[in-house]
Amino acid sequence: RPVQATKGYGGGREALPGRGERCMRRRRQRPFRTGSTGRALPEGWLRWWDESSRQWYYEEVSSGRCTWQDPTRRRLWRWAEAPPGDEEYESIEGSFAAWCAERDGLEGEGSRSGDATLHVYDVKFRGVRVLNSVFAPLRLGAFHTGIEVYGREWSFGASTDGCGVFACAPTRCGPHDFRCSVRLGTTAKSELDVFNLLLNLAPLWGGDTYDLLRKNCNSFCIVLAAALDVGPPPDWIHALADTAANIDDRARRATRSVLDSRRGSAAF
Repeated sequence: RPVQATKGYGGGREALPGRGERCMRRRRQRPFRTGSTGRALPEGWLRWWDESSRQWYYEEVSSGRCTWQDPTRRRLWRWAEAPPGDEEYESIEGSFAAWCAERDGLEGEGSRSGDATLHVYDVKFRGVRVLNSVFAPLRLGAFHTGIEVYGREWSFGASTDGCGVFACAPTRCGPHDFRCSVRLGTTAKSELDVFNLLLNLAPLWGGDTYDLLRKNCNSFCIVLAAALDVGPPPDWIHALADTAANIDDRARRATRSVLDSRRGSAAF
């Protein structure tokens, strides 16, 4: 089944064409073996043009899986957001199992405070911490964020399969550098309620739907904060990504306009 990559904090791109429809459209096409970056695609991947949406999509030949996301960019996404695959990070199910073990089952949820705190990190790229300090007066920066509630910090990152939501120890989300914390308020939801709402959010936050500008850890924290019924993260957390996304959208529209005008001229 084709993967539908999402765009924005809740909206989505139009679905990719089905297998039969793709075969009809490709009869006049020659696939490309390079990504939008110019680098060679991973073994077994092809790039195709979708005429209806006027943009490129990518197919993994062995599985028939399609996505709008360029596979050559995934290494950058993982470096920026995805947690290392070790015991310091837990899935929603793994965290729930640990929580049950801590309390010997579901009886007695405990009386811990439901304080929700946003933890902010400088993204782990060389020089980012310095740049974030320089851009601080402009309220811009490249940040990773996670929300701590009931002793676990929840965030979202890229992965090739499965859910992108994960938990870690508060202020310990490596490889990023912890910067500061922002209190969002106190949730009225119990610990069990928090796990239930995370499980309800999980299908919408697959690791392969991650977008560096439009659907990242910051957008997840905005949605999670709303679900917890606490205050939203401050705007400066996601201002840089929002600005970059707006510029990218304008560039895409301009490119499509040029392509459409050229095709219209060629028709005459």
